[in-house]
Amino acid sequence: GGDAFFAWNPDEPLVRVSPDVYLLREPVPRPLPHSWQTWLSGHCPPEVAFEIVSDDWKKDYELGPAKYALLGVGELLIFDPGVVQGTATGEERFALQLYRRTEDGLFVLRYAGDGPVHSRVLECHVVALQTPGGPRLRLAADPEGRELQPSVAEAREAAKRDREAAIREREAAERKAEALQMELDRLREKEESR
Repeated sequence: GGDAFFAWNPDEPLVRVSPDVYLLREPVPRPLPHSWQTWLSGHCPPEVAFEIVSDDWKKDYELGPAKYALLGVGELLIFDPGVVQGTATGEERFALQLYRRTEDGLFVLRYAGDGPVHSRVLECHVVALQTPGGPRLRLAADPEGRELQPSVAEAREAAKRDREAAIREREAAERKAEALQMELDRLREKEESR
């Protein structure tokens, strides 16, 4: 999901966060709530949340992790597109930051750098890339970030190529079967004419 509010304190329901992208593993109530209130039955914090750094980057770097810690998120990935583009200047900034909840419940910064970084929740590596369309996050199977999981558009294109290849193979097999049938018919005629 994305851009939904998550609140964790029933005494202050307007103290909340709105992850850009999040993943819930628990069965979710239907219809989906406009605002998740984790003190209500069926309302749980995300397993993983993604924050895309805004112009107010200090808020995302400093206040965001503390709020996600209170919410109870398992992992928080902070993506700073300005670093990937090379437009972020000044203070120390990172393309990717990963906060993870420890077994004893602490929420700690585990990684800050250019990536890739391993997400235990997603069971893959998160890669920050500059593409012709701008900075993007991608998921990869390998620690180096080379074996990228296909995007939806890439998966559609691969499926289209596979369908076209299957059609070509079927047509080639049909042509071969036709040629073999013609050869068999020719040999039968030759045998019968003896």
